[in-house]
Amino acid sequence: MNATPPSRRDDPRLERTLDRQMLLGLVFGGLLFAGFPLYAAREPERRARAAREQHETYLRLGADQYQLHCASCHGAEGSGGGPAPTLRAEEFLGAVSDVQLRWLIAGGQPGTAMAPYHIDFGGPFTDQHVEQVVVYLRSLEADAPSVAGWKSGAPAPSRPVVAAAP
Repeated sequence: MNATPPSRRDDPRLERTLDRQMLLGLVFGGLLFAGFPLYAAREPERRARAAREQHETYLRLGADQYQLHCASCHGAEGSGGGPAPTLRAEEFLGAVSDVQLRWLIAGGQPGTAMAPYHIDFGGPFTDQHVEQVVVYLRSLEADAPSVAGWKSGAPAPSRPVVAAAP
């Protein structure tokens, strides 16, 4: 009689190995499934913290970029007194959107001394630099005074200095 060797499908060792692999897959899948709610519960706060940190970084870097590239014409902190419009003015910051600020910085203002600052137009700024300056300019809006002659560069009143407690 001819005995046929068992096929690999009938090999009990193979079946035990496959059972172990499936069990491991189920255990790890269960751990992932159980861990996801923990991740999902923490994610909103992590995203909010990351957004705050990015805003603070953009504010600091935007102030640096502004001082380096913009202050000579628009004045320190956008307070005017130079040949360009006063940016820390309620009339300007209240009337312009963030998109318009980005366009003005990136593309400049034709017919004026305001050159384009975006790298696509030959300037030194990337998209992130433009956004950083926008964030900085928006930070000036909270205490921006009314400056009637803001378009001609009339100086804004100086910011009040708050004395630190001893």
